[in-house]
Amino acid sequence: MVETRSTPEAQDGAAVAVRAFGEVAIVRGGVPTPVPGAGRRALLALLASHVGRPVPVDAITEAMWPGGPPRSSAKVIQTYVSQLRPLLGDGVLRTVPAGYVLDLPRAHVDVGLFEDAAAACLAACPATLEQLEAASALRVGAPYPDVALPFAEAEAARLDGLHQAVRVARLERQVAEGAAAAAVPELEERASREPSDERVGAILMEALAAVGRRGDALRAHERLRAALADELGVEPDPSIERRYLELLRAHEDGRVADPTPVRAAAPRRAGTAGAAWLPAERGTLIGREDELGRVSDLLATERCVTIVGAGGSGKTRLALRVAHLASSAREVRWVSLAGLADGSRVVQHTMRAVGLPEQIARTPLPVLLERLAPTDTLLVLDNCEHVADGVARLIDALLGACPGVAVLTTSRTPLHAVGEQRWRIPTLGVPTADTPDAVMACASGRLFVERARRADPDLELTAAAAVHVAAICRRLDGVPLALELAAARIGGIALAELDERLGASLVLLTSGGAAVPRHRTLRAAIAWSHELLTDAQRSLLARLSVFAAPFSADAVVTVCAEPGTEAASLIATLGDLVDASVVERSSGGRFRLLETVRQFAAERLGDDAPGVEKRHGEWVAASMSEVGARLMFETTRWYRRLDDLILDAELAFDRALARGDWACAARIGTGAGWSLINTGRYGVQSEWGERLASSGALEALEPAAAGPALQLSGAIANIDGRHDVALSRLAAAARAYAETEDAAGRLWVDYWRASALADQGLYAESHELGREACARAGGHPEAEAGLLAGLAEALAAAHVDASAGPRAWLDEAAEADARARDLCVRHGFEEMHARVDMTDALLLAHRGDPEAALARCVGELERWRGLGRGNRLAVALIAGSRVAWEARRPERARELVSEGLEMLDEAGWALPLGDAVEVAAGVVEDPAERARLLGASSVCMRTFRWHVACDVTSARREAEDALGREGFTRLAGEGAALSFDRVIAGARAATG
Repeated sequence: MVETRSTPEAQDGAAVAVRAFGEVAIVRGGVPTPVPGAGRRALLALLASHVGRPVPVDAITEAMWPGGPPRSSAKVIQTYVSQLRPLLGDGVLRTVPAGYVLDLPRAHVDVGLFEDAAAACLAACPATLEQLEAASALRVGAPYPDVALPFAEAEAARLDGLHQAVRVARLERQVAEGAAAAAVPELEERASREPSDERVGAILMEALAAVGRRGDALRAHERLRAALADELGVEPDPSIERRYLELLRAHEDGRVADPTPVRAAAPRRAGTAGAAWLPAERGTLIGREDELGRVSDLLATERCVTIVGAGGSGKTRLALRVAHLASSAREVRWVSLAGLADGSRVVQHTMRAVGLPEQIARTPLPVLLERLAPTDTLLVLDNCEHVADGVARLIDALLGACPGVAVLTTSRTPLHAVGEQRWRIPTLGVPTADTPDAVMACASGRLFVERARRADPDLELTAAAAVHVAAICRRLDGVPLALELAAARIGGIALAELDERLGASLVLLTSGGAAVPRHRTLRAAIAWSHELLTDAQRSLLARLSVFAAPFSADAVVTVCAEPGTEAASLIATLGDLVDASVVERSSGGRFRLLETVRQFAAERLGDDAPGVEKRHGEWVAASMSEVGARLMFETTRWYRRLDDLILDAELAFDRALARGDWACAARIGTGAGWSLINTGRYGVQSEWGERLASSGALEALEPAAAGPALQLSGAIANIDGRHDVALSRLAAAARAYAETEDAAGRLWVDYWRASALADQGLYAESHELGREACARAGGHPEAEAGLLAGLAEALAAAHVDASAGPRAWLDEAAEADARARDLCVRHGFEEMHARVDMTDALLLAHRGDPEAALARCVGELERWRGLGRGNRLAVALIAGSRVAWEARRPERARELVSEGLEMLDEAGWALPLGDAVEVAAGVVEDPAERARLLGASSVCMRTFRWHVACDVTSARREAEDALGREGFTRLAGEGAALSFDRVIAGARAATG
């Protein structure tokens, strides 16, 4: 039961309360007394935001004077403290070794009261409408409005986000309980203010449908879809799309929609698994109605269908339309292989498309097969011809292991996969006569006219015009891309002249070459269109071919500009290429080349290729370094940027190694720092590191470049449990940094060295190293925040592993965490801020209050889901499950550890497994399985990161009583001998 109170209350006559909503005030006997003086208000607000926890003096100084403290800052703080103490009463504002602490129960501070109530509501399954309304009512006014300092603004933003989450949960509950009419106005206002919020959009759709406004519900979906495409470059969650189709059918039929609502989607980060949702269709699919039915019919009987056809014949658009139609009945995953440079990466690329991270402890193919085996999935692999062998191997494995999976591929050539049903896409029908009716009766005529009117809206299909259109359609054999290239020239060239010039050119250009007429026709059409370009346009088109993925205008200027070319002129030329239909506009204001055009252009790069490829590599390296540098500030934004870059990064890395440009390869491989691991790309990051090492690049690099490469390689070894390797590579990185002036790099090496030591249980050594590094980290706030955060986690873990070791360890952990938080607030470190707040929540459990810790953890877990941070979220879930167990909430522990185990299984990550399996052993009821899991947990790896006590002694005793000491020992031994896969499978079965 979630309990809430409307105001902070004192528990006895001697106590007071603090109010921070509306204004900072001290409450005694229900009467608020405003705190005089901006400085005193700021200090009390800061202490209230840390109620019950020490705030170090240097943290107070940084928070109170973000622009730099005066010389007398320590004296000023002492004065403020002495002035506040009489107002608060004896013993409330205490001096402790770690600083100052506002020693009040959290319920005596209104922001703490609200935060706990809100977190408890969000943790409930589900909270009632009354509970949500009561929690929301606790927020009376804005928090800390009379404190104009960054720490107060950050706290206010965090509390506001929590309040918004409660309000949305309340609206969702209203709709579920039949009060949709009351919820609609606020939902519409929220959807207007935040159009890309999937959860609000989903609830609004349900609310509108519930009150009979199905048409408005459909329009709400379209607004959501457009906003997601524009802002994030993704499609709505598949559950929202399925519900949309149900509402659409009901609306068209005039019947009542199925009342089963869509589950409101969790906030989603663009690109984490961007290909897992179908891309938006570009324009109308013209003249493919019969083909659409034919391919759909084939997929109803065949498990592997390949649409074979020449480049530009419409394979992708047809496959995309088939996929959209199929998505209403089954799971559909789209995998674009254009731009993928190496067939050996097909499996990894496909894993990203189905939402799986790359594996840390396992080979990827078995994991992909395991994920797809129980599903009814249509997997669409687009543009396969250049990686045909890799695709064929994947299809063979899928058809053998996944009975519910069907595969639709597009390729210029057959894939020769076992069980492949090839279907060659026909050209569009051409006019049988030269009349307007005959032109519009055939698909190629309709396509040409529709595209030509984009270039010239005034085009009229007169009898004379129809003669030329019919001739053009026949000359181009009904090949869609060829027709679009020709149609794009209308407006600049008269229709009659276009017909004449095109005819003369095609006679020459199709006189030999490719054996298949459609290939000849398309290549001739591209060549003809290419010849119509100016020299500047042709040069730019060739240079654009170096990009593997859609590119921005800024990237074009950086990579493709010739000496002396102005940016404005280059962008104008890019616009000309768009007008000529040889470059397409993509989502998010970016551009792309169709693969057929890209290959044609690449053949004409000639002697410019080395220089342009080098500039492309330098652009990728700089972009990856920007991701690494900015990730800590706006984490989700820069994760999206990494998603945009990854294909170009893979291609540029390969090119750099091939030309022996070790420095460029190292910058690409290390510049983005930890972000590839964070976004589930362990395989790519690990491969880059090993290839740099095996190529001899690390020995050839200057120390400034070798240091980051060795550091990242050591960090990767750390997360997969190879601690000896990690320490060896980190020592080499330290030696490289010793030859440079990169003090921040040396600090990050020490961060990872301290982490590796703590993971081995060498807490004293880790503590000494961490403290020493922190002492020289001034002036490097990112590294200092990381070192302090790691020190706090290590000290808390040491406290646990020493069986509730010295209280001083927790005090020092709290002090380090508070210092790290203040750095995060001051400098805007988004992800690190979430990390230290999670540690702060867990410190409540370390101090013996698991209930309060659990309420805090729930809110922090939602925050981590929003960040999309895979590895850290997994550890947070496991820590939360251990807190829930200590709070005697076994079902909540089961729910959290089940999700954490799922993430470890998906990533193949063994390092935190011991803590997770221990919780699984506690919640499982079967004594034999409990014994096996306890045996497994005793030998599994563990990490110090967010390591929380979890006492399963009573669960162990129950299993021993049921099995007998000998039986328990035997089964525990069996568990200790299990492989990673067997352990995680058993733990998931126990908690599922």
